[in-house]
Amino acid sequence: MKFNIIKSAIFLTCATLTIPSVAQEKPPITLVVGFAAGGTTDTIARILSEPLSKELGETVIVTNRAGAGGRIAAEFVKNANPDGRTYLMGPDGWAIFPTAMHSPATLRYDLMKDLRPVAQVVSYPLALVVSNQVPATNLKDYAAWIQKNPQKAQFGTPAPGGQVQFVGWVAGKALGTDLEPVAYRGTAPIIADLLGEQLPAAIMPTGDTLRHPREKIKILAVMANQRWELAPDVPTFKEQGYNLEVDEAWQGFFAPAGTPTEEVQKMEAALKKVLARDDIKESIKSKAMLSAKFVPADEMEKSLHRDIEYWGKVIKDSGYQP
Repeated sequence: MKFNIIKSAIFLTCATLTIPSVAQEKPPITLVVGFAAGGTTDTIARILSEPLSKELGETVIVTNRAGAGGRIAAEFVKNANPDGRTYLMGPDGWAIFPTAMHSPATLRYDLMKDLRPVAQVVSYPLALVVSNQVPATNLKDYAAWIQKNPQKAQFGTPAPGGQVQFVGWVAGKALGTDLEPVAYRGTAPIIADLLGEQLPAAIMPTGDTLRHPREKIKILAVMANQRWELAPDVPTFKEQGYNLEVDEAWQGFFAPAGTPTEEVQKMEAALKKVLARDDIKESIKSKAMLSAKFVPADEMEKSLHRDIEYWGKVIKDSGYQP
C-alpha cells in the first residue's frame, strides 16, 4: 500500500512537469520619445498613453531617449525587436536628415527602410514671429524693414542644421531677402531673447508663442495653406502675397521595420479612436498647444517621401554643408 502511494506521488509529479507552462504575460508596449521629459513631444505621448492602454487592453509606457535631435531614439527603435511592443514618436522634421546628415557616423538608420509609419497624431504650423524691436505687424513691413536693416536679418532656430534653419531659408527667398539663422539650444532661450528684444525674429511652432503676450511677441504669419484654429486671426504667407512651399508640421508614430502588419494596424486603429475623442483633443490643445489630427499610415508614408525629396532639394540649393 505504501509503495503504491509513493508511486502515485511520483507519477503525479512527473505529469505536472509535462504540462505546458502558462504563457507569460506580455511586456508593456513602450512608446519611445527622442526628446526630454516635459517637452512638447513628451507631453503628447503622455496624453495618449493612458487612453491607448485602455483601448488596446495593454499597458503603454513612455520612455525618453533624448539627444541628437531624436536620432538616438530612432536608432534605438530601429534595433528593437519588431514584435509590436515598441513604437517611436517623432516629428516630420526628421525628413531633413537623409540629406543634412551625410555621414553614417551621424545617421545610423534609414528613415524609410528601418522604420515603419503607423499614423500621424498632431499637426501645427510654424510661424514667423518678431520682437517689439521690429516695427512691423505684417510681412510686407517686415521685408521692407529687413532691406533697410540687413544687419537685423537674424532669426532664432532651436538647433543648428535642423528643419527650422531650412524653413528660414525658404521664407527668406519668399520675402526676397536672406535671413541668417542663429542657433539656440531649444525654444526657451529663443523666447527669452525675443521678450528681452535681444533677437529680432524667430521661426517656431505657433503654439509656443501663444503662451506669451501677443504685444511682446508678434506673430506675423503662419506657415500653412490655411489659418490655424488656435490663432485664427493670424494670416498665412499666401494671404499676404508671398508664395511659401511649407505646410503644417506634424508628429507621428513609427514602428521598427518588420513589425507585423496586424500589430501596426491594431495601433493605428487605436490611435484613430483615441484621437477622435473630444477630451483628448482638448487636452492636446490646452497642454501642448497643438491640434489633434489623425492621418493613416499610408498617407503618412507618402507625406514622408514628399518631404524627403522636397527638403533634400532645399538643403542642396541652400549650400548647406553638414
